[in-house]
Amino acid sequence: MKVPKIKFFKTVGIVLCAMLFFSSCKMLFQTKASKNTMTMTTAKEGEVIISLAGSGEFTINWGDGTPSETRPLLSLDRNGMLWNYHSISHTYSGTSAHTITISGKNITLLGCWDNQVTELDVSKNSALTRLGCDNNQLTKLDVSKNSALTGLGCNNNQLTELDVSKNSALTILNCGDNPLTKLDVSKNSALTQLYCYENKLTELDVSGATALTELQCWNNLLEAPALNALFGTLPSNSKSRSVIYMGGNPGTDAACSDTGILEDKGWWVICNTIKY
Repeated sequence: MKVPKIKFFKTVGIVLCAMLFFSSCKMLFQTKASKNTMTMTTAKEGEVIISLAGSGEFTINWGDGTPSETRPLLSLDRNGMLWNYHSISHTYSGTSAHTITISGKNITLLGCWDNQVTELDVSKNSALTRLGCDNNQLTKLDVSKNSALTGLGCNNNQLTELDVSKNSALTILNCGDNPLTKLDVSKNSALTQLYCYENKLTELDVSGATALTELQCWNNLLEAPALNALFGTLPSNSKSRSVIYMGGNPGTDAACSDTGILEDKGWWVICNTIKY
């Protein structure tokens, strides 16, 4: 039977519209999902533990073909507890690399310590306020999209640079035990504690960190001129004594021979080398 042309084109038009509609819906849902997704890559054999906090739910896919898991999130400040979080574990049988994908609209804490993580992407989670990725194998870390971060721990990795200029809410930063050669926290006016020990720092700019009360920069490569410049930019503290640990630098002895400028600012100076 011959189909009239008008009816044929009308039918084709309806089908095409339906296809475009469902395609648009699919893209919309994918875009919404990707906005709150974090990923990390690990080749660790055995147990991997991820810690999360926030509100609502999170879904985690372990990247090895096992079913995704959806769990409720605990609030960071629930019952007055600052570090209240949900830990979830998974065991890998081999050393193949796996990419773990975590999604959730209101994830405010991510802890992935000690997991041999080589890559970490948190750029799509603007709600993140605490990030702990210590004791991994990261060579780069981008937190430029995480403006709500108040606490960042990334010590004992392989980071050669770290940009925290977009993290104005940051109050605690631990980036110790990395091969960093310079660090600039001049844009971090809320920063109170800075741990940048055991790096390869030759430059350290704290000129805008006006709330700083504790600085651990021991075991770096800071010469006397760099330490004297640092003394000049540290903020004054008349309410309580601040402390700086600066032992184990090439310029420590020379700089520690005259710490009057720091003492006048209310800083307690520790010149001894620290060993853990």
